[in-house]
Amino acid sequence: MRQFILILILFIISFGQSNSSENYFEEGKKLFNLNMYEDSKFNLYKSIILNPQDVNSYIYLAKIFNFEENEIEYEKYLNIALDLDPINEEIIMLQIELRIKKSDIQRSSELIEQLEHVCETTCNKLEYYKSKVQDLSLEKN
Repeated sequence: MRQFILILILFIISFGQSNSSENYFEEGKKLFNLNMYEDSKFNLYKSIILNPQDVNSYIYLAKIFNFEENEIEYEKYLNIALDLDPINEEIIMLQIELRIKKSDIQRSSELIEQLEHVCETTCNKLEYYKSKVQDLSLEKN
């Protein structure tokens, strides 16, 4: 009986933390949409502390750092998000755009191929990305 009560208490605590993580993410997203980036970051960091697997918090942090033109942090959070969810179309597209910007032809091509396998809503962007990589290839030669 004691074990059952202990398990029940642990379940309730972990469920409460999960809800808190979602609340922090939602508040961070709302603040992001209001262009209140510092407050948004604070909530997104809290969300990650409570749920380190929260891909959406990493995506929004990456977007904030992109707006702030902090390329190192932008890339860092994009990489974490891609590691956590390698089939997320939005993350792959953001990664492709970053790799094209950095003139990384090989990684851009790999990511485009990855997007081809998972695209459902973004398939129309594939030709555009392929064209950009092709242009990069011609510039390098």
